[in-house]
Amino acid sequence: MNKEQDVKQVIDDLVFIKTAISKNSNIFKFMSITDILKTFILFSGLLIIALSSGIYFLIGKYGDFQGIPSGVKFIVYLILVVSVAAVGVFKTKTILGAAQHVNRDITVGKLFKEVYTSQSLVIMLPYIFSISMIIVFFVNNQHMEYIVPFLSIFFGLLCSSMVNIFHVKELLVLGSWLVLSGVIALLSMLSLHPLLIVNFTFGIGMLLMYVMILISSVAEKGEQ
Repeated sequence: MNKEQDVKQVIDDLVFIKTAISKNSNIFKFMSITDILKTFILFSGLLIIALSSGIYFLIGKYGDFQGIPSGVKFIVYLILVVSVAAVGVFKTKTILGAAQHVNRDITVGKLFKEVYTSQSLVIMLPYIFSISMIIVFFVNNQHMEYIVPFLSIFFGLLCSSMVNIFHVKELLVLGSWLVLSGVIALLSMLSLHPLLIVNFTFGIGMLLMYVMILISSVAEKGEQ
C-alpha cells in the first residue's frame, strides 16, 4: 500500500511540476503543434487551391469577376465565409484541446495570450504593418499583379521568424517556399492570373509543409 501511495505521490508531483512550468513558460514548448495541426494544414492547402481554382474558373467563364451573376457571387462569398470560419473554429478547438492536456485551466482567452505575447507581437506587428502598406501602395498605383508575390514573400519571412516562438521547425519549409515562390512569381509569373499565383505560393506551400510534417514524424518514429 505504501508503494502505491509513493507512486501516486510521484505522479502527482510530476503533474504539479509540469503544470507549474507550463504556466510560467510558452505552452507550445510542451505541445507538438505540427501533429496537432497537420490535418488543418492539409485541409487549408487543399481549400486554398480549390477556392482559388473555382473562382478562376468562374472568371474565365464569365469574362471577369464583375460579370459573374449575383447569385453565383453570393454562393462564392458564402462558401468563403463558411470555410474560413470552419477552419478557424477547427484550429482553435484542436489547439485548445491539446493545450488543456498540458494545463487544465487554460481557456481560449489564455491561449490567445500565449499566441500573442510581447515577444511574438514585436516580430509580427512590423510585418503586418509592412504588408498593409504594400497592399495600399499597389492598389493606389494600379499594380495589383504585384500584391500576391509580395504577400508571399513577406508572409514567408514572417513564418520563418516565428519558428522559435511556436517551436514548429516545419514553418521554415513553408516560409522558405513562400519566399522562393514569391520571388519566382515576381520574376517570371506576373502574366499569370493572381489566383493561379495564390495556388503556386500559398496552396503548394501548405501542402509542402504537410508533407514535411509526415516525413519528420516517420523519421522520429524510426529513431525511437
